Amino acid sequence: MIFLTLIEDLYFMGHCSRQMASELLFIFNKDFLPESTLQHIRSLPVVAGSKKTTQPWFLETHLTSRQDNEAAVIFKKLHDEKKSGYLFSQELQKTYLVELIHLITKIHKT
Repeated sequence: MIFLTLIEDLYFMGHCSRQMASELLFIFNKDFLPESTLQHIRSLPVVAGSKKTTQPWFLETHLTSRQDNEAAVIFKKLHDEKKSGYLFSQELQKTYLVELIHLITKIHKT
Protein backbone atom coordinates (compact mmCIF):
# COMPACT_ATOMS: atom_id res chain seq x y z
CA MET A 1 0.00 0.00 0.00
CA ILE A 2 1.08 3.55 -0.74
CA PHE A 3 -0.50 6.38 1.12
CA LEU A 4 -0.32 10.10 0.57
CA THR A 5 -1.80 12.75 2.80
CA LEU A 6 -1.66 16.52 3.01
CA ILE A 7 -1.79 18.19 6.40
CA GLU A 8 -1.34 21.95 6.33
CA ASP A 9 1.76 22.49 4.13
CA LEU A 10 3.28 19.03 4.52
CA TYR A 11 2.80 15.96 2.36
CA PHE A 12 3.36 12.54 3.92
CA MET A 13 3.97 9.70 1.47
CA GLY A 14 4.49 6.21 2.78
CA HIS A 15 4.77 2.62 1.66
CA CYS A 16 3.75 -0.40 3.70
CA SER A 17 4.87 -3.61 2.04
CA ARG A 18 3.12 -6.86 2.90
CA GLN A 19 5.75 -8.96 1.18
CA MET A 20 8.78 -7.27 2.70
CA ALA A 21 7.14 -6.47 6.06
CA SER A 22 8.56 -2.96 5.89
CA GLU A 23 7.37 0.61 6.13
CA LEU A 24 8.97 3.74 4.72
CA LEU A 25 7.81 7.32 5.08
CA PHE A 26 8.91 10.43 3.20
CA ILE A 27 7.79 13.92 4.25
CA PHE A 28 8.05 16.97 2.02
CA ASN A 29 6.57 20.45 1.92
CA LYS A 30 4.22 21.74 -0.75
CA ASP A 31 7.04 23.64 -2.48
CA PHE A 32 9.30 20.60 -2.93
CA LEU A 33 7.56 19.49 -6.13
CA PRO A 34 6.14 21.62 -8.95
CA GLU A 35 2.45 22.46 -8.67
CA SER A 36 1.77 20.66 -11.95
CA THR A 37 3.05 17.40 -10.46
CA LEU A 38 0.85 17.68 -7.38
CA GLN A 39 -2.10 18.40 -9.66
CA HIS A 40 -1.91 14.76 -10.83
CA ILE A 41 -2.98 13.66 -7.37
CA ARG A 42 -5.66 16.31 -6.89
CA SER A 43 -7.18 15.44 -10.28
CA LEU A 44 -7.71 11.77 -9.40
CA PRO A 45 -11.40 10.91 -9.09
CA VAL A 46 -10.79 9.33 -5.68
CA VAL A 47 -9.54 12.71 -4.37
CA ALA A 48 -11.41 15.28 -6.48
CA GLY A 49 -14.68 13.36 -6.59
CA SER A 50 -14.89 12.98 -2.85
CA LYS A 51 -14.11 16.63 -2.08
CA LYS A 52 -10.85 15.64 -0.37
CA THR A 53 -9.02 18.56 -1.91
CA THR A 54 -9.55 20.52 1.30
CA GLN A 55 -7.13 19.83 4.10
CA PRO A 56 -6.45 17.34 5.49
CA TRP A 57 -7.05 14.53 3.03
CA PHE A 58 -5.76 10.98 2.76
CA LEU A 59 -5.22 8.83 -0.33
CA GLU A 60 -4.63 5.12 0.12
CA THR A 61 -3.56 3.01 -2.86
CA HIS A 62 -3.61 -0.77 -2.67
CA LEU A 63 -1.01 -2.47 -4.84
CA THR A 64 -0.62 -5.72 -6.71
CA SER A 65 2.50 -7.76 -5.94
CA ARG A 66 4.29 -6.28 -8.95
CA GLN A 67 3.31 -2.73 -8.02
CA ASP A 68 4.30 -3.37 -4.41
CA ASN A 69 7.77 -4.49 -5.50
CA GLU A 70 8.11 -1.50 -7.83
CA ALA A 71 7.10 0.92 -5.06
CA ALA A 72 9.47 -0.75 -2.57
CA VAL A 73 12.42 -0.25 -4.94
CA ILE A 74 11.56 3.42 -5.51
CA PHE A 75 11.03 4.10 -1.79
CA LYS A 76 14.34 2.42 -0.96
CA LYS A 77 16.12 4.64 -3.51
CA LEU A 78 14.32 7.66 -2.08
CA HIS A 79 15.30 6.76 1.47
CA ASP A 80 18.92 6.03 0.53
CA GLU A 81 19.22 9.24 -1.45
CA LYS A 82 17.89 11.37 1.41
CA LYS A 83 20.88 10.44 3.56
CA SER A 84 23.50 10.24 0.78
CA GLY A 85 24.88 13.78 0.89
CA TYR A 86 25.18 13.74 -2.91
CA LEU A 87 25.26 17.18 -4.55
CA PHE A 88 22.13 16.48 -6.62
CA SER A 89 20.36 14.45 -3.95
CA GLN A 90 17.32 16.73 -3.85
CA GLU A 91 16.81 16.47 -7.61
CA LEU A 92 16.94 12.67 -7.44
CA GLN A 93 14.47 12.65 -4.56
CA LYS A 94 12.09 14.76 -6.63
CA THR A 95 12.47 12.34 -9.54
CA TYR A 96 11.65 9.36 -7.32
CA LEU A 97 8.61 11.14 -5.87
CA VAL A 98 7.37 11.90 -9.38
CA GLU A 99 7.76 8.19 -10.24
CA LEU A 100 5.60 7.30 -7.24
CA ILE A 101 2.99 9.91 -8.13
CA HIS A 102 2.81 8.51 -11.66
CA LEU A 103 2.42 4.99 -10.25
CA ILE A 104 -0.49 6.19 -8.09
CA THR A 105 -2.00 8.09 -11.01
CA LYS A 106 -1.82 5.06 -13.32
CA ILE A 107 -3.50 2.84 -10.74
CA HIS A 108 -6.37 5.24 -10.09
CA LYS A 109 -6.89 6.24 -13.73
CA THR A 110 -7.43 2.67 -14.91
